[in-house]
Amino acid sequence: MLAAKFPSGWELYEKKQNPFFLLRRGDQYATARTVMYIRVQALDGSLEEAVRRDEDDFRKDSPEVKILDEPSPEILEKGCLVKTQRFYYQDGKTPVVDRATKIAIGKLLLNVVISSDSDAEIERYKEDYEYLLRNIGWVMGP
Repeated sequence: MLAAKFPSGWELYEKKQNPFFLLRRGDQYATARTVMYIRVQALDGSLEEAVRRDEDDFRKDSPEVKILDEPSPEILEKGCLVKTQRFYYQDGKTPVVDRATKIAIGKLLLNVVISSDSDAEIERYKEDYEYLLRNIGWVMGP
């Protein structure tokens, strides 16, 4: 089971699941400038293969995508493989910037993303995003 403590001012958008979206309190899903989301999926192969597939998918949908590797922030799940990247692409005429951290936990992949329209917005909520990464993990059931 996925367990997370959300940063102050962020709430779970309950109408969507996997990915699970977090919105700033008072924002509407359709008009929010910045969102965070968590996608849980099976890890087929290695983390490197999952990263490569994600990059390939982005390039198919947005051939002009720019992908940069970034240092991975601290995460709760110590000892897990982690990869953080920043993606720059267009959604129609709208610019999009995603900071995505992939965490391999056994045979599961957590993809934790903050998405907005600019680097400035990503940086504005950097502490909140990193708080989420320090407070999200996989809890084994009884």
